[in-house]
Order: sequence, then structure tokens, then C-alpha cells
Amino acid sequence: MTLLLACGAYTFMYRDTVTKAQEEALVKSEVLAASEQVTEAKNMEIMYQSTTDDRGLLPSFFVSSDDAVPFIDAVEAIGPATGSTLSLSSLSDSADGGSSHSIVTAAITVSGTWPNVMRAIGMVENLPYAISIKDLYMSESQGSPAKPGSTIKPAPRWTASLDISVLSSS
Repeated sequence: MTLLLACGAYTFMYRDTVTKAQEEALVKSEVLAASEQVTEAKNMEIMYQSTTDDRGLLPSFFVSSDDAVPFIDAVEAIGPATGSTLSLSSLSDSADGGSSHSIVTAAITVSGTWPNVMRAIGMVENLPYAISIKDLYMSESQGSPAKPGSTIKPAPRWTASLDISVLSSS
């Protein structure tokens, strides 16, 4: 009888110990998860605070269809800045093909020497707007004829045509 009682008490204590160990492991994992959530929340708050100035600039990255003049001025200023001839031939507002985003599309033509045209394309890409270049065509054309009696060959002229799209805020 004593052996049976001892086995029963041992079984009871063993199960109780296993149950307590499982509960402790569960509590530890919940505490760890809560700690990670608190850390993540603090990190998000720090990120939110550090991007306050940048978030203030965000609307300036989009072109408003009602007020596209600053965008047009920024694009047209690239020509003189790079020593090339730049023309903005069309500007239209439409919806993006597969999404509900509104975009402004523009067709730009740049002509000049190779370095000037490449610098102008680079500046278009780096304008402070959310720009995507859809099509880019480059072609070489003969420069102005050489002066009579000159041995200097004229530099070839390059023409680049590119279609860009910019996210619209309207």
C-alpha cells in the first residue's frame, strides 16, 4: 500500500512539475514577445521622430496637376545648366495603367554633345520628384560642318528623347 501511495505521489509531483515548467516556458516566451514589441515600438517612434523633416518635404516630390509650373520650370532649367538644348513637348495628366495612381506624363527632347546630353538625362532622373523614365531613345546626328581649311572635325551632336511619368498629388 505504501508503495502504491509513493508511486501515486511521485506521479502527481512529476506531472505538477512538468505542468509548472511548461507554464513557466510559456510565460517566458510571452514576456520575450512583449519585450520585442516594446523595443519595436520604441524603434518605430525613433524612426517617426527622425523623419519629421523628410515627411514635411514629401508633398514636394509629387506634381499637382493644378500647379505644374514648378515642375516645368525645374525640367526646363536643366537645358541651360548642362549646356544642352532641352524641350518639354507635352505634359498630360492620366491614371497609371494597372493602378489607381494619378500620374503626369511628359515628353522631353535633349540635344547637344554626348556629355551634355548624358548630364541632362542624369539631372532629369535626379529631379526631386518621383520620376520614372518610360522610354529613352538616343541618336547621333552630324554636327555643324567643319570650317573651310580647318582640320578639326566637328563633334557629333546627340539627341535623346525620353518619356517620363511623375506621380501626381491630385
